[in-house]
Amino acid sequence: MTAENKIIDLKLKETKKITGMFWHVHHDKLCEWCYDYQERADFIKNEKPKNEIEIRLNLFKKVKGKLPKEFIEACKKWVEAYKKWVEADKKRAEAYKKRDEADKKWIEAYKKWVEADKKRIEAYKKWVEACKKWVEADKKWIEACKKWVEADKKWIEACKCPEIEKLHKKECGCKYWDGKKLVFGK
Repeated sequence: MTAENKIIDLKLKETKKITGMFWHVHHDKLCEWCYDYQERADFIKNEKPKNEIEIRLNLFKKVKGKLPKEFIEACKKWVEAYKKWVEADKKRAEAYKKRDEADKKWIEAYKKWVEADKKRIEAYKKWVEACKKWVEADKKWIEACKKWVEADKKWIEACKCPEIEKLHKKECGCKYWDGKKLVFGK
């Protein structure tokens, strides 16, 4: 580490953030904006391979001279684009989280729907079977009704025979029966 970088490193501990244009902030850009010198220096010390640390820290210096106007303009545009990208990335992450939550709810709802659909299919099968049995029972009921109506007619006719009329008159003696029905006074 050069004496200059040691001084910068000591000064950083006493001050807040040092920002600005620096040389070799990253390995793939000659010169770029550094948002926080100390944060970057700490990252290099803690995260980079040991054989790179001293070289990186020695090369990581604040630009002293005047940079070309085109370069400054390009950097400004890059910074603006980067800020927009950071904001878009944040919104994308939030949207992804919401989509993920919705996806989990959808999966749960789908599982419940599958279970409910299985129950619906089983209930439908039972309903079809019950309908078949009802149709059979209805047919038998219709046949029984027909037989009952026939039996009722025969029973009514059987009640009209003179022997029944005589027996009724002897045992009941009422005057309300007209031979077909009870007749009540007004």
